[in-house]
Amino acid sequence: MALTVLFLLCTAVTFALRAAQDRTDYVITAAGNAALAEEPEEEVEEETPALPVPTAEDPLNINEAGEAELDQLPEIGPVLAERLVAYRAEHGPFARVEDLMNVEGIGEVTFEKIRELVTVGEAAA
Repeated sequence: MALTVLFLLCTAVTFALRAAQDRTDYVITAAGNAALAEEPEEEVEEETPALPVPTAEDPLNINEAGEAELDQLPEIGPVLAERLVAYRAEHGPFARVEDLMNVEGIGEVTFEKIRELVTVGEAAA
């Protein structure tokens, strides 16, 4: 019995040394056999499709856009996007793009940077 234990111990040390040398993981099974360790399966994350960046040729409808779409506008981060959606929920759709300046945090400088990138579309009609 002592020889069996000694044999298994030597086998385990041998495979551990081999694994360290070639960086291959070995495992000792319950039967005392050595086997290559199985690689864990990598979880593949589904990529969220990128939101289109608004352009003058394809402006963003601020009456239909959600926070994520509004966040694509320059100078509009998650905080201002949230304020825009809250303002729209409280006051109804924007009648004209200039009404964006009624939202706290959007002044003339910010408005001029996004003016050509937004529209009120048909929702305000």
